[in-house]
Amino acid sequence: MSLKTRRAYSPRSEKAPAYLAPLSRAALLNGMRLGELLAVERAAIDFGRDLLFLKQTKWKDDPRKDKGLPLTPEARALLLALCAQAKTSLFIRADGTRPPKTTVNNQFRNLARRAGLEMNFHDLRRTFGTRLGEAGAGPYVIARLMGHAKIQTSMLYVHPATENLRQILAAATNGHSADTSKSGSPVKLSGKYNERKGGCTERKG
Repeated sequence: MSLKTRRAYSPRSEKAPAYLAPLSRAALLNGMRLGELLAVERAAIDFGRDLLFLKQTKWKDDPRKDKGLPLTPEARALLLALCAQAKTSLFIRADGTRPPKTTVNNQFRNLARRAGLEMNFHDLRRTFGTRLGEAGAGPYVIARLMGHAKIQTSMLYVHPATENLRQILAAATNGHSADTSKSGSPVKLSGKYNERKGGCTERKG
């Protein structure tokens, strides 16, 4: 995470509410939407299995509601600390009420601008998805973790590097010989590779 990104949701400013820094960290660690995070309560977290069960999701068949969202050690530590201070809702204002989404978005955007960034709260979720893609996660894994209703949305985050593609190909072909002559049915190629031209030229005669 860059220094500018850290500053974007740092609670150093006197006007930054205490809930904003942990709320932003949770979004970056879990990839949840703002409304989903604000609805999180203590009872929704199963620390025995390290799962967070979402109460409020964008679509009704989101598997994170009944199957849960796996927690990394860092996300678990953050939520555990918040649960130790909360009675029900994890992210509340000083008066004990839950902040509106519009208020949180405005506060986050203002702090980001002070840090020289033009970004909103939802960009933390997009960063989470981008990191999943960079780590080699497929679209179905991304959809499961981010709660996408359409796989096309998850595909936006899939950008496999060439080196990752080579590793996948190597793993897929490991132990599987392409030499068909060993099976008694040799394959005769009709062309030869021309290294200078970078292609195959057909053998005449």
